[in-house]
Amino acid sequence: MLLIHEQHHVGDASVDEHAVVRHAKCSYGDGAAMDSDLRTPGASPKLDCLLVDDDPLIRLCLETIVRSAGHLATSAGDGAEAVGILSRHRFDVVISDIRMPNLDGWGLFEHVQQSCPETDVILMTAYATAPDATKALTLGACEYLPKPVDANELTSHLRQISRRRAGKTTT
Repeated sequence: MLLIHEQHHVGDASVDEHAVVRHAKCSYGDGAAMDSDLRTPGASPKLDCLLVDDDPLIRLCLETIVRSAGHLATSAGDGAEAVGILSRHRFDVVISDIRMPNLDGWGLFEHVQQSCPETDVILMTAYATAPDATKALTLGACEYLPKPVDANELTSHLRQISRRRAGKTTT
């Protein structure tokens, strides 16, 4: 389980995300702080990841997990913002919440499949159901994760994607 601990009070909702980054840390469910680098020696090449969630603290924790695993991270607050970012840059992986305003994760997933089919998609939700998981995987998502996201599980999925992609480029 991924937990968010605020070390300082951030009272103004208009505080930019960089200020929030300085005042939050992510940890594993047992309360132990994340290692500064989750990558193992000889790890697979880094991935360029787009993280999409309407909750800024969830985005922050996803950024921490992804970057600590040695990958690149760009964030978007909803599917519509993510589509704009995707129009300017291609990513290896999109990690997206399903329930969001403007354009939900299902709509974003469909957009990614149509506009950049080489991009892997991991969907996540606090409202996980077996039918939705089956739908996501049947439609081609790499993974369907319940929230709160487990840092070790997400890191493991990214490692698998990275290794698979590295294998594609070396054959």
